[in-house]
Amino acid sequence: MRKGGFMRKFEFLVVFLPLLFLGCASAPSAPSPRYNEYTREADFRWLEIDDEVTIILYVGFDRDVRIPPKISGMPVVRIGNGAFAWDVFRAIRFELSSVAIPDSVTEIGNSAFENNRLSSVVLPANLASIGQGAFSGNELICVIIPDSITSIGSSAFSNNRLTSITIPDSVESIGERAFYNNRLRSVSIGDGVTTIGNNAFSGNFDLVAVVMPEAIRSVLDTSGFGAFAGTRFAHEELREAQQERLARLYQQAGNNLGNLANTSWRYRRRGWQTRTQSVGEIETTFTFGDGTFIRHREDGTIGTTGTFRVIENMLVFLNSFGVYQEAIIERYTLRLGIRGTYRRTH
Repeated sequence: MRKGGFMRKFEFLVVFLPLLFLGCASAPSAPSPRYNEYTREADFRWLEIDDEVTIILYVGFDRDVRIPPKISGMPVVRIGNGAFAWDVFRAIRFELSSVAIPDSVTEIGNSAFENNRLSSVVLPANLASIGQGAFSGNELICVIIPDSITSIGSSAFSNNRLTSITIPDSVESIGERAFYNNRLRSVSIGDGVTTIGNNAFSGNFDLVAVVMPEAIRSVLDTSGFGAFAGTRFAHEELREAQQERLARLYQQAGNNLGNLANTSWRYRRRGWQTRTQSVGEIETTFTFGDGTFIRHREDGTIGTTGTFRVIENMLVFLNSFGVYQEAIIERYTLRLGIRGTYRRTH
């Protein structure tokens, strides 16, 4: 983590994170099934492997399910792929409203509870892995991940309503799109995580508070924070990284146009503006002096002033607001990011 940004963020997170995580920490446990007894064995289809049960299909009609810890006298240790998933092609029942999973379960398979209407779920204390899409497409607002889990599969909790999540130290890998398209505002990632898949936390625009180990941050930094693409957190991290990169270049560069010789060039562009009182074409001009620049408009207002440095054909601006920008000189034009291309006038 970059030192300057770290202290600011740390101070912010100390105050802000407890408030963000309060919703999940204080949330009630999963709704109890309608009856205070286990769902009957006849409502399940299962496999017996080494005196252990894997549930492969739920054929009951209750929306509230309480999975028994034993079936036919053997422990239920696995929820098979798609066992409780709902889709229109096999809609022999309504979507589940609640489910209670016994602590005997150690594995939840791919798409096991996909496309139901679960608003919360208590994961088993001995659960080791969550398969791909296991709880995707529900209405989950809170999930507490136990410290027994080592892996979270791709899209495991995508398309829900989670507002915060804490990944315990036991988790080593988080799959692609694992928490995609929720309502996350805060994420805490444990020290055990070594890999995070692409877009794992994407689709959560308001995600701003993220705590993670330095090792995984370094990896994400070099990959452009793709795991958090489209979030406010990623935008801020990328902006900070760009500012640091440009600051280093600025310190290394010369303070005039160097081998380009002329230090009083003007570049201008004509573009379209849309403001409250006017709509039309307006000219914007860059004027360079000896290490300084002025960006002004034809209506006489000064948009930006500051200093610049040059490295080969690249200019690094430090504007009066303390923000760095870069531009490329290509023969008689100055290309400044999305602002457009300025043509040299003299």
